Amino acid sequence: MTTKLTEKAIAAIELPEGMQQLVVWDAEIPGLGVAIGKKRRTFLVEGRVDGTKRRKTIGVLGQPRDEDGAPWTLQLARIKAKVLLADMSRGIDPTAAQRMRREGPTLRDAIELHTEKMRKEERRSRSIDVIKGEVEKHLGDWMDATLASISRTDVRERHAKLTTDSGLYLANRVMRHLRAGWNTLAKEQELPVCPTIAVHWNKEKRRQEPMAWAELPGWFEKISKLEPILDENKKRIGVRSGVRGDYHLTTLLTGLRKMDAATIRWEHIDLDARTLRRPNPKGGEDRAFTIPISSECVKIFERRRRENLEVFTDGDGG
Repeated sequence: MTTKLTEKAIAAIELPEGMQQLVVWDAEIPGLGVAIGKKRRTFLVEGRVDGTKRRKTIGVLGQPRDEDGAPWTLQLARIKAKVLLADMSRGIDPTAAQRMRREGPTLRDAIELHTEKMRKEERRSRSIDVIKGEVEKHLGDWMDATLASISRTDVRERHAKLTTDSGLYLANRVMRHLRAGWNTLAKEQELPVCPTIAVHWNKEKRRQEPMAWAELPGWFEKISKLEPILDENKKRIGVRSGVRGDYHLTTLLTGLRKMDAATIRWEHIDLDARTLRRPNPKGGEDRAFTIPISSECVKIFERRRRENLEVFTDGDGG
């Protein structure tokens, strides 16, 4: 039943004979309702969190609020409903704490707590997105299961299946995500032993061996020819390293991780002091560092500053 709720309308609604409760929804704020019982009228809100329906009790008409002791009114319920519905639209589940107390924490609770901890530690957003994305994709059917219901056999079998279907590295990584979320939540409440203890971890090998010294000249020659040089008629008249080549040379000369090298900004470089600052490397700002750069690296940066003005015509030199 839907109608425009008013204080007068709520007072006039009668519970039909034989019914224990009647929920009347507000036509003004979709999702706001009032449950009409035999002795009281309770405001509630209903919405969806990531596609899952959630219903949250707001308060009982006339009874004091926890915040300030003021009695619940329709106006106050509308204000609270808007806040809760906005939270749900952003993926925040207002019933999570209640369900956790009643049923026990879920894998979703553990992963959300862990990624929230990573945000507070100012870890890279990409790392957080990878964890959430891979867990949702490969453990999606477990997300709303209680942690206590996930057995060692379940985990061992899922790891084996992921190894077969998606590769040994991804299988190990997904199980590490599960373990990280579990251990983070275990610091706040009592949990059974993490079931990843039963996983037969895949042996990981280095995916790439270091390049031998004898191979460097050939590699450098290839890097130096990644970008063609064209004349005014678009005819190829030569080759150069270009943006991609300079990127690879920078990783060689600095020893940076590929993502660190790809995210260098001009404000991180001091050509006079010949230093390069990495303010937010893998592991967060606490691991920020500064490295010296060689004269050859300085030449690369100077070349990029000059040539980027031609590549990025909007003035963004990278």
